[in-house]
Amino acid sequence: MKILYTCTYSAGISGVWNRVYNLALEMVKKGHEVYVFSSNLEAGTLKKVKDYENVDGINIFRFNVKQIGSKNAFDFSISAEKMRERLKEIMPDVVDCQTYRHSEGNIISKECGKLGIPCFLTTHAPFVDFFFRGFLLGSFAFFYDVFVGRKILKRFKKIIAITKWEYPYLSRLGVSKEKIVYSPNGIPSEFFSIKRRDGRKNEVLFFGRVSAVKNIETLVKAAKILNEKGIKLELRIVGPVDSDYGKEIKKRVEKDRIKNIKFHPAVYNLKEKIKVYDNCKIFVLPSKREGMPQALIEAMSRGKVVVASDIPACKELVSNCKNGFTFPLGNASALALKIESCLKAYDKLGNVRKSAVKFASGFKWRDIVDELERVYRNRQ
Repeated sequence: MKILYTCTYSAGISGVWNRVYNLALEMVKKGHEVYVFSSNLEAGTLKKVKDYENVDGINIFRFNVKQIGSKNAFDFSISAEKMRERLKEIMPDVVDCQTYRHSEGNIISKECGKLGIPCFLTTHAPFVDFFFRGFLLGSFAFFYDVFVGRKILKRFKKIIAITKWEYPYLSRLGVSKEKIVYSPNGIPSEFFSIKRRDGRKNEVLFFGRVSAVKNIETLVKAAKILNEKGIKLELRIVGPVDSDYGKEIKKRVEKDRIKNIKFHPAVYNLKEKIKVYDNCKIFVLPSKREGMPQALIEAMSRGKVVVASDIPACKELVSNCKNGFTFPLGNASALALKIESCLKAYDKLGNVRKSAVKFASGFKWRDIVDELERVYRNRQ
């Protein structure tokens, strides 16, 4: 098959691009011809990148865009004609648009309708509370869904949901349950094939983007509480830093004289990433919102005790006291108590850790791609 994916970015660090790249890579291994349409900007830095690139057998075409508001919102209309021309040249057997409410998917899905090309939509769980988006973005999302989204969603043969908590939102937008396909994000098989190692004594890890939405301040407050109680731990915060928020967090650590918190740059190499997980005993994700938190699955695959905020995305993955633990969002005292109890009872949590590994084994990219390939083939 010829398969085309559309997404905002195809360079840099982006959750959507991570999914597209891994899907595309596995599809290339299966002998499919794979293409990607995206902006010509790098995620994170917004630096311009090559207009065309072949990455691991994936043909990537990038187009000029105009930024409209937030750092992830772009108008592709200035390149719409070039995108349509390229689509006609390729004439893929199937298209999978990897963003909802984004102009690249709207342009291509409309053209697919004219050309008779089956088109799918992967939503990437954009349905978050108005409060978390802020007034402007929240208002845009609300009015888009009410006046535009329902109509656009009808263009697609199937709606691919990476989480099950999206279902009620899609239902309210007029999408029937029969039209929804569940296809979560996955992790590379190396997370299971490389021998696991037990972590260092009392090391706690956060791995991910250091940004306001990740709610790192709650984790830092919990560390302060544990320090004051005389609980020894090493807290490592690993990931790319949103500059202003990162400065704020580091100032808080210095002001409160919180001991044993270390910040580390992002780790992208797969084997090095696995080592980072293996070095800890407890993984904490205190996020305010998530789509599908891949870091949770990665930590679970390495047999770590995971502690996550009780938001829908985390509760879908973590069954409290069975394969990990949850705590009330933003409650630093509850998080501190949970970390303390897990550290003290760590040797008794073998069954929880085993359950975590077993659960994570259902999220291998290879298996996810096998199922998605069947969905694509059944496109008539």
